[in-house]
Amino acid sequence: SIKQSVKRETNNFAMVSTSSILLIGFVASLLPEGNAFHVKRSNKLCRNNFSNKLVTSSSTKHFFTELSWKCTSEDGEYCSITEAKEWFVERFGCTLDQLGHVVRESKVHLPKMESRAKWLQDRLELSENELNRLVRRFPSILRLKSDTNLEPTLQYLQNRLDLSNSQLRKIIARYPQMMGYSINNNIEPKLRYLQNRLELDDSRLKTVIQKYPNILGYHVHENLEPKLEYLQKRLQFNHTQIGKIISQQPSILGLATDSKVEKNIEWLQQSLGLTNEEVRKIIWRQPPLLYYSVPNKMEPNRKWLQERLELSDSKTSNMIQRLPQILALSIDDKLEPTLEWLQHHLKLESNSELALVIGKMPNLFGYSIENKLELIIVFLIEAIDGTEEDAILLLRNDPHIFSYSLENRLKPRVKEAKKAGLVIDHACLMHITRYKKEKWDSLIKSLS
Repeated sequence: SIKQSVKRETNNFAMVSTSSILLIGFVASLLPEGNAFHVKRSNKLCRNNFSNKLVTSSSTKHFFTELSWKCTSEDGEYCSITEAKEWFVERFGCTLDQLGHVVRESKVHLPKMESRAKWLQDRLELSENELNRLVRRFPSILRLKSDTNLEPTLQYLQNRLDLSNSQLRKIIARYPQMMGYSINNNIEPKLRYLQNRLELDDSRLKTVIQKYPNILGYHVHENLEPKLEYLQKRLQFNHTQIGKIISQQPSILGLATDSKVEKNIEWLQQSLGLTNEEVRKIIWRQPPLLYYSVPNKMEPNRKWLQERLELSDSKTSNMIQRLPQILALSIDDKLEPTLEWLQHHLKLESNSELALVIGKMPNLFGYSIENKLELIIVFLIEAIDGTEEDAILLLRNDPHIFSYSLENRLKPRVKEAKKAGLVIDHACLMHITRYKKEKWDSLIKSLS
């Protein structure tokens, strides 16, 4: 039979000339639908086993590729590989590299693909741009059936993690590959492992997946467990503590512990002179220190801070330990503008005076100039019955005043003080800013 002849020719492919291959392809194209599928598989096997070694004609390989994509089924004709690529590129803006095996190893039925794309868009309430980005990140999602794969997975995630439609959409948009995972063999066992291993309640488990859904793509025994064991042993964290760290920054589990993480820890110890316990404390306060770039971020920031404020090694280390975020903030956009503002508005004439103020309150680097620092100093200058210098002197001596809430603390207390007949001078402002609530309330009550 023709079918047996094609199989025989395929098995003896090493001895078949280019012209014979073309003849087999032509004969195969005349076969009924059922046999066409068999020839497709044979050609695929043939192509995988021999094309790199024996077929030298690119046109022959292209012919076989096109032939294998022109198979038919009960649902109608599948498109050619060229048509499939063109559709993905034009419909979603995919590159050929992004398509990968989606249009290389398997059948493509464009009407089904379009129907699934429309279903996904409606189910996840995606805009056209959001749909395009999702498909570009994971084109194979359009090969998954909506009723037996997509909807069960979406429904499971939504119920298991108590996700709103908006939260579900964001998670899938960030890591659509999870839609190809088995619920029973992958997603549920991994969620259960994370919850038990990190001692997470349902709320914190939800937070971890929202922040870093890629974690569902990591192998438990080959990836997650070794990294958690390393972090616990290296930084002396217990299960609960490591759980809190991962809850804050789950992307840490995507780092290579033997290179990236260890090198960052070594830099903290060597450049800042930190002990193991001090490293433990600074990582506890700022987990992203484990993945900040040393040459591009942390070392330049450390060096700039030391030179700008003329600090010794120990004072530089102390300031960074008190506010580890210094190592991540932009020098041009945040650190330098803050110092310039303080130096100008607090009338600090030297770097040593500036360093003294920052040394008292490193958190000043973290405040917005427009929405925090400016508002505080303007309010105090307007509120005080003395001179502008009194307000500035108060802030220079106690920069922690910048940390107080204008609406919940400073304004109400100034109003209460005026109502009680107090003169809002330097001494009164010291009481307003420094007294704890009980002491302040007692003072106002005694004056009523």
